[in-house]
Amino acid sequence: MQLKIEESAFATTDLSRTSTLTQTSNDRFDKRIAFQLYNRQKECREKLHNSFTHFFSSGYQKLVLKLLEENAGVDLPNFPSFSIIERLYRAEQNKFRKPCEELIESYTEYSKKVLIKMLQIEERVFTLNHYYMDTVNKIKKKYQEYNDSIELNVSGLSNEHQAALDVQIAMSAYCRVVEKRIVDQVSQLCYYWFITRCALVLDSKLSSAFTSATLFEWMREPFNQQQKRENLKKSINAMERALAMGQNA
Repeated sequence: MQLKIEESAFATTDLSRTSTLTQTSNDRFDKRIAFQLYNRQKECREKLHNSFTHFFSSGYQKLVLKLLEENAGVDLPNFPSFSIIERLYRAEQNKFRKPCEELIESYTEYSKKVLIKMLQIEERVFTLNHYYMDTVNKIKKKYQEYNDSIELNVSGLSNEHQAALDVQIAMSAYCRVVEKRIVDQVSQLCYYWFITRCALVLDSKLSSAFTSATLFEWMREPFNQQQKRENLKKSINAMERALAMGQNA
């Protein structure tokens, strides 16, 4: 009986692992953009979490005890020194950069794939947009008006020249349609992910979490920078006055 239970447990574990691998494989081919970006965020979060030191390990405890001993003073035992915590945190902070850079690279790579897919779709010459024929007729009308203005007789054009002109007009009109289509799609994607799902959400959270005065204080130019700007303006004004005096002398 015990052997059967162990086999069952092993089979269940193996089945669960297989199911997880299958789900992970399926997720990679999921075409939902939001889902793919979410997975990359989740992966970044896991990398950040795994990069942290095991704070309750014996080795880390020895490090903390050593720092406490080096900074021993009159502080109460249950009030740790801020400088020690700050020093330990700096070591952890250095680990943030790589996962964040990898997340951005992953976003960039995935965005490239989305755009390449979009361009592959555009390989087929097709449109239901009436703008195409409107553009064709508009170009033909302008061409005819130009010929009339210079009194050019186009009736003598060969069939080949006329066919070439039709192709040129069609190419110009269709490429304008594709241009508008791609620009709209790329702009919509960028606005949705960088503005709607990022900047606006961040703005909403900041506005609800902090007062306007606090946000203004953060956004205000540093005092040193203001001083440099004012000094630069004074120098420019002095040079302009000196130049004017030299020219009038």
